[in-house]
Amino acid sequence: MRQKRASDTGNTDPARIDRRTQIIEEASLLFSRRGYVGTSLRDVADRCDMTKAALYYYFPRQGEPGARST
Repeated sequence: MRQKRASDTGNTDPARIDRRTQIIEEASLLFSRRGYVGTSLRDVADRCDMTKAALYYYFPRQGEPGARST
């Protein structure tokens, strides 16, 4: 069974959207400096001052921050 995402439920909480945008921007910066393969979830989480597990709250599907930033 597929997990529901914010966009599935109509959840457009501005704080969540802003945080997702921040994560995408920081991931893009890291990808441009280190490349996609050279950037880990830990790197992105550290850059955003959050835990790696918290990234899954904003991007529940594997690889989503990278896919969104390209």
